[in-house]
Amino acid sequence: MTEVLIKAVTPFAEYDGLIYSYKVTCILNNGRELIFIDEKPFDLTESVDKKVVVTLATSFISENKEYSDLFEGEIKYSDLTNEYSFVSEYVTISISNEIVKFLNIKLNEKKEYCFEDFVLMNITESTI
Repeated sequence: MTEVLIKAVTPFAEYDGLIYSYKVTCILNNGRELIFIDEKPFDLTESVDKKVVVTLATSFISENKEYSDLFEGEIKYSDLTNEYSFVSEYVTISISNEIVKFLNIKLNEKKEYCFEDFVLMNITESTI
């Protein structure tokens, strides 16, 4: 779970007046801006300028520095949830088991990782 300040919410995918997903620009506790896609969609338009706690996931991770969202932290495994997560001081990001196995990532080792395509999985607490 990651606490963020919602800065902006705009339609991302819409058709015939129906919105299927939103693009959400948020600010992490360290002031860094991050963009994620809200595919559910949870309508976060009422949460602009408010803090919410979100669960984010990514479908792409790299140890290269070719992508814009570079964070330093560790990838950990939870026996309780049977899931992997990237954890840093400011953000937690769920990662699929397939990505960890494909990239042969060593767990609990602090490194820099690049991320792309953040997706909102859940809002666990909010001011909505």
